[in-house]
Amino acid sequence: RRVHGKVDFVEASLIRCLQRQNQPVLAVEPFLQGKYIKHTNNWGFVSPEDRNTPQAFSHFTYCFSKGEVLICDIQGVDDFYTDPQVHSKDGRGFGTGNLGVKGMLKFFESHRCNAVCAHLRLAPHNPRDLDAGTQCVGSVPQQAAALPAKTS
Repeated sequence: RRVHGKVDFVEASLIRCLQRQNQPVLAVEPFLQGKYIKHTNNWGFVSPEDRNTPQAFSHFTYCFSKGEVLICDIQGVDDFYTDPQVHSKDGRGFGTGNLGVKGMLKFFESHRCNAVCAHLRLAPHNPRDLDAGTQCVGSVPQQAAALPAKTS
C-alpha cells in the first residue's frame, strides 16, 4: 500500500582512534537538526507526545519479518530516526538491548494500533485495542504474524 510519509535512519559510522591508548572505537552519526524526541524504548515506554508513525513502524517490522524481529527504541527528529534497538525471536545478536520475546511482548503491552497501522493493514495485536475510529480494512496481509507466546 502507498504511504504518504517516509521513515528513514541516519547512517552511522565507526571510527578507530589509532593514536589513542587501546585504540578505542567510537560510533558517530550526523547531527539531526530539529526537535529530538525519544518515542519508545526497548521495554514498552511510549512518549507522552505519542505519534502514530514510530509505533506503527515497530509494529510493521514485526509483521513484515513474520515475528522474527521487532525494531523499537525509536528516537530522532520527525521520522528520521537514530540508534534503534532490535528484539529478535531467538534473543541473539543486536547487542545487550535485545530482550528477545520478552521485549516484543513489552512493546505490544503498550502499543495501541493507530491509523497508520490500519492503513498498512497490520494485524492488530488485540482488535479491542484499536484507536477509536480506526480499523483494519480488508484482509490481513501476508506478512502478518502471530504474537509471541508469553514467557515466564
